[in-house]
Parts: sequence; structure tokens; C-alpha cells
Amino acid sequence: MPLRLDIKKKFAQRSERVKSVDLHPTEPWILASLYSGTVCIWNYQTQTITKSFEVTELPENTLNYALERVWAIGYIKSSRSVAHFLESRGMIEDALEIATDPDYRFELAIQLGRLEIAKEIAEEVQSESKWKQLGELAMSSGKLQLAEDCMKYATDLSGLLLLYSSLGDAEGMSKLASLAKEQGKNNVAFLCLFMLGRLEDCLQLLVESNRIPEAALMARSYLPSKVSEIVALWRKDLSKVNSKAAESLADPEEYPNLFEDWQVARSVEANAVEARGVYSAAENYATQADQPFITLVEAFRNLQVEAEEPLENGDGDHEVAEENVLTPHQ
Repeated sequence: MPLRLDIKKKFAQRSERVKSVDLHPTEPWILASLYSGTVCIWNYQTQTITKSFEVTELPENTLNYALERVWAIGYIKSSRSVAHFLESRGMIEDALEIATDPDYRFELAIQLGRLEIAKEIAEEVQSESKWKQLGELAMSSGKLQLAEDCMKYATDLSGLLLLYSSLGDAEGMSKLASLAKEQGKNNVAFLCLFMLGRLEDCLQLLVESNRIPEAALMARSYLPSKVSEIVALWRKDLSKVNSKAAESLADPEEYPNLFEDWQVARSVEANAVEARGVYSAAENYATQADQPFITLVEAFRNLQVEAEEPLENGDGDHEVAEENVLTPHQ
């Protein structure tokens, strides 16, 4: 005997195909998804459409009630559309769970502060911009190890410089100086070397970068013993353009009277060389920041010396007492 079904109610829409339906467990509602991406709620008692809304422009494949967490869940060929729908309703956690597109999942993870999920996505995609974005968020969240890893992947040398200098990480600064030099980021390399007290390397970097005038000024300020060597290079380089200007460059070894406190500066360099490799911990900043600023030359001239008369410009006959140890201001 053939099976007969009596159709009690008929749900139809002239220009749309119904893709799926589901019955509400307690209410007299039928949830229907249409090929156009529209969702309709049909009240079979009143025989009216209670609500109709467009979820996506793509065909809605399956739909069912999921009352434990959300009112209803639908599956579309592009789950990104559902995820966007959930995000627009403030249900970002649920959007993250069903989203499949890596870029969109990364955005959701960043919104939620789910750094580990964002890191997994960044490792999968290997996007420099994502690593940099995640590194900045990790830094602001105090996740310093994660921030360092992200900045390394993103080759964010400026970010690493900020991180290592804030932590007082001398080893990290040294490695960063080498990396920056390899990549031609001489400004970052110079700052690393300078903060490490590796003044000779700073001077060499300026010379290699053909910044000889800057090298001469730096030598005058920090490495007086190297001034004559750098002036010779400067004269040679400048003579290619203007020979008279090159000849006008004065060498302090030849004209010490033209350079104020020249012998004092030489003595300061000799006394401060050992202290350059001593790095104060970052935690000591608060106490040292309140100390009055004084230059090394001023500090040296204030020391008690055995000589009866103070050092004169160009006068190298007086010797400074060896027991007066000079420590540069940190």
C-alpha cells in the first residue's frame, strides 16, 4: 500500500527556494532558510511570517536553533558571512570559533586580546604586518617575551631597540647592533653601539658610512686620541672638492692651543675607558635620573690633583694623580 502524506500547511515563496528548515523546541515557529540568503521565521499557529531578515547574499545551506549559546545558527558556504553577522551582534567569541579566514580570525583574536591564537595565525600566514601588530599589542600588554619574538619575525629593529634599551639588555643590544648593520640600518646600529659604550665601533661605523665630518666631531667629544686620525681622513676626502678648505682643518696635535681643555679631554678619555663597559641596571634609573648633570671634563677638573697648577691648553707636563678614579655620569 503506497505511503500517503497529508500536507497540513505549506510554506512557499514564489521566487525563492527553501534550502533548510528547523522547528523551535518550545515556540510555534519554523525557522526557514532561503536560497537568497534570507532567513524567515514562520508562525504555524497564526500562519504568518513573524520575522524575516537577510543574513548573507549567498545561499543559506543549513539552519538550526542553538538556544544554549545563541538564538540560531546557520551554515553558509562562506562562513565569514556568519562570523560577520555574529560580530555585528557583539558575539565576537562565537565569531572567532566559526570563522575560517586567517586574516579575519586574526582581527577577531586581536579584538579579544587572545594573543596566543593571534600568534598561531601569524605563524601560519607569516605576515610581517601581522607580526608587527601583534608585537605592539604584546608590548602594551606586558608580554615582553612574546613582543620580542614578534618583533624579530617582523624585523622591527626600532621596536627591538626600544625593548632592549628599556630592559637594559646589553646582550640583546649587541646582537641588534650586528643585525642592524647587516641590514644597512646604521642609525639603529649606531644607537646600540653608543649605548653600549663601544665608541670605537661607533667611530668606525661613521667612517664606513662616509660620515667623516660627524666622525671627527664625535672623536673630539668622546675619543680625543682618535681626532688626528679622523682629521687626516677628512682632509683627504675634502681635498677632492676644495683643497684650501682641507688645508684649513686644524689637527689638535699640531695646534693644541686652538682646542679648549685638550689635555684635560685626553686625561678624561684615559680614565673613563674602563668604566665604559660597566652597564647600570635599568631598575636603577629612578635613582640615577635625579643626579645633577655634569660633564666628564667638569668632573675631572673638580678632582683633587697633585699638580700645583691646573692643566693649561697644550700643556702636557703635568700628570694627574692615578688614585683619582673617574666614573662617567650614567
